[in-house]
Amino acid sequence: MEERRWHRFYDFWVPRSLTYPRQPLSALMDFAANQYGDRTATIFYGAEMTYRDLRAHSIRLATALDALGVRPGDRVGIMLPNCPQFFIAFYAILRLGAVVVPLNPLYVERELRYVVEDSGMRALIALDTMAPKVMAVREQAGPELVIFAGLQDSMPEAIRPLYLQRVQAQGMSVETPSGPGLYRWADLMERAGERFFQPPVNPVEDVAVLPYTGGTTGLPKGVMLTHFNLFANVIQAYVWAREFVRRGEERYLVVLPLFHSFGMTSLMNVGMFNGATFILLPRFDVEEALNAIRTYQPTFLPAVPTMYIALLNHPRAAEAGLGSIRLCNSGAAPLPVEVIQQFARFSSGAFIEGYGLTEASPITHINPIMNLKKLGSIGLPIPDTDARIVDVETGTRELGPGEIGELIIKGPQVMKGYWNRPEETAQTLRDGWLYTGDIARMDEDGYFYIVDRKKDMILTGGFNVYPREVEEVLYAHPAVLEAAVVGVPDPYRGEAVKAYVVLKPGAQASEEEILEHCRKNLAPYKVPRSVEFRDSLPKSMVGKVLRRMLREAAPAIAAPSLTVPPDVPIRAFFMEWVPRLFEAAVAAAPPEGMEGTTLIVRYRVDGEVFTLRVEDGRRLTVVEGETEETPHVELILHPEALREVIAGRLYMGDPPYLAFQSRRRFEALQRLKGTVRLELERPDGTLWQATAIYNGAAEPSGTLRMTTTDYSSMQRGELDGQVAFATGKLRWEGDFTLLIGLRTLRE
Repeated sequence: MEERRWHRFYDFWVPRSLTYPRQPLSALMDFAANQYGDRTATIFYGAEMTYRDLRAHSIRLATALDALGVRPGDRVGIMLPNCPQFFIAFYAILRLGAVVVPLNPLYVERELRYVVEDSGMRALIALDTMAPKVMAVREQAGPELVIFAGLQDSMPEAIRPLYLQRVQAQGMSVETPSGPGLYRWADLMERAGERFFQPPVNPVEDVAVLPYTGGTTGLPKGVMLTHFNLFANVIQAYVWAREFVRRGEERYLVVLPLFHSFGMTSLMNVGMFNGATFILLPRFDVEEALNAIRTYQPTFLPAVPTMYIALLNHPRAAEAGLGSIRLCNSGAAPLPVEVIQQFARFSSGAFIEGYGLTEASPITHINPIMNLKKLGSIGLPIPDTDARIVDVETGTRELGPGEIGELIIKGPQVMKGYWNRPEETAQTLRDGWLYTGDIARMDEDGYFYIVDRKKDMILTGGFNVYPREVEEVLYAHPAVLEAAVVGVPDPYRGEAVKAYVVLKPGAQASEEEILEHCRKNLAPYKVPRSVEFRDSLPKSMVGKVLRRMLREAAPAIAAPSLTVPPDVPIRAFFMEWVPRLFEAAVAAAPPEGMEGTTLIVRYRVDGEVFTLRVEDGRRLTVVEGETEETPHVELILHPEALREVIAGRLYMGDPPYLAFQSRRRFEALQRLKGTVRLELERPDGTLWQATAIYNGAAEPSGTLRMTTTDYSSMQRGELDGQVAFATGKLRWEGDFTLLIGLRTLRE
């Protein structure tokens, strides 16, 4: 490759150009098994598997798939969380010469059906608990073959009963249907042999993986990544950090989803090349992650900023043994400088920040590890990767340092094209250059900076959300005339999804109705966090909705501007501060559909009693003492427990006088009867306690136990309540109908 201005800032061991293997990507597993056969490859809740065994299982699955008729070029989906079966299936499919279609397990039926139909999927390997969703899609769109795998099959025997109990308690089942084309993973593996012979693969031309992305615009499209694309990106990423890597000794904490291109390459494929031990967590949970760090002492932690923020702000961060981590790789969103500085208090490990996109396997830029780092930069193009800034209007005129334009990229990792999308491929790939759709600039030294992300894409918590997909769901609502979706600043997720809706003349719909419609048709991270109703949307002269104007007009999601003094007297809090907080909240988000309602909330705090009356969702009256009306919610707690909430040390969600500002939730509250005792364990082992009585009923009753950290996470929406129950983070003793009733209040 010709000399570029950024090459002089490469770390001393990084070459400008490399030679790349022309091998099928499945060779990564063969190399690892040959070099590190007896080394532990995966750790899953304590169950370990060596590289030799991992490869044997993968060959066995390839043999089984071959016997079922899967042939080179067939698309085979993997819809699994992080688990050993993901590794086994990924490389088995590649070994067949078939194409891996990674799928997000959070997909709802509509999203899964779209990918199944668009890819022409022949077979699907899915988690057994997802059988109802998979079967509903199969009846309409296929695929022909379905293999159900269970997490319990990879767990130690001692843990399996606990996992199965949690699955059952969550209202799910590991039982799967039987019939033509339906198989259980365990049964297939038991019957299969290891006599599989790999068919020939053309690494440069044959597609290895078909991940789905919105690209720069539009509905999700299959990105054709060849064996050569992905193998090249593995070598590029390895060489960049080579002096910091101890091959055969590294321990990777796998919290990034492997179905995502970032996790697939940065974790799985690069880790396989390095002979790393993978410490697998099915999903990111801060408690489980900290426990895994303390137990297994990982050396490498690739993650997204929200994960680092959650880990570093946990009360037990200092005790978790973060010092074992020598290298962190952050991607999918900008990493705040404060996070890097905070991490340095616990570990001397180096941070690697970079940039990439699915269409480039995905890595294209990384910051140097030892050489000059520049604040806010995505770094330098990696070996054999060329990059330019071109004018946005035509994309043909190269711009100089400091000028802002579209970032385009060329390199061995750039995709073959979009699946069955020749026109969009021609628009995105021009003369070998990948037009990213990202607005950027390059400085005099060749460091690149993203000025604005893809014009419409929303980046929330490390996930990409494409407005058009959300808008199409909104348009399917019978009351919606027009809709536009944008990202608004969010202090935790980076961006939050916000919907603007214009209703049809004479039609009515509340925010909660619109959100419920979205929940039924979108993965949770795509569901808008707020809906704003408007009479019209801003448009250009040709009638195109101007999302830019909506983004600029949207206020950031921030903490309330009113700050209650932590030492405020209890009486002053209720009589003076609660009305002010209520007024500010209603002004910021006026309730709808609450006309004619009266909500009664009573607080008992160490002998003092305060009754709050909310009429029509808009008018609050605070009475010192009891009234004759039976409260919908009566809270009994100690003054110090209340002060923890006031000071923000425990996040309880919206207080009751604000939490039921939709008619649906209010009506659900009216139906709920019973008494709930909260016992939340603080980091020091003591208990935060409170009692909630709903509609004056002593029975049924129950006790909910969690840690204060997990409870706060659940109230913020970071920890799903069902997942918390299934994993034992939420423990319940008492009448389960009461627990179900509590959940309806959050829906």
